Amino acid sequence: MAAWFGPPSVSVESCEVDARVGGTWRLLGTSNGLPRAVSGKYIEVKPPERLVFTWAWHADGTFATPREHETEVRLIFKSVGDRTEMTLTHGPFRDRTGVDNHSRGWTGSFDKLETMLATEGGSA
Repeated sequence: MAAWFGPPSVSVESCEVDARVGGTWRLLGTSNGLPRAVSGKYIEVKPPERLVFTWAWHADGTFATPREHETEVRLIFKSVGDRTEMTLTHGPFRDRTGVDNHSRGWTGSFDKLETMLATEGGSA
């Protein structure tokens, strides 16, 4: 996750993942030179079909500050021949700005993931 998270402007400094129901995840990094911290809890972990977790940014970009508006990320994986189709749903957001910002973030993340998988001989 640390290798591909975020659009090109994001640099990940640390990433902790405990991918089990009730486990937590947190990621610390910078975006355009500003500190960013995001964290959540795993709600559903059902390999190889589904992963559901909460998501909330921390107020001033550090884990010492409260979490802001919490959303839910739902990933559904489906085998399609020798590939995997992934469907991501993330929300609800308070406003269109939140939708647009996260859409850009996920698009950038998946572009990085695709490049990483291709470089490592896998396929996205």
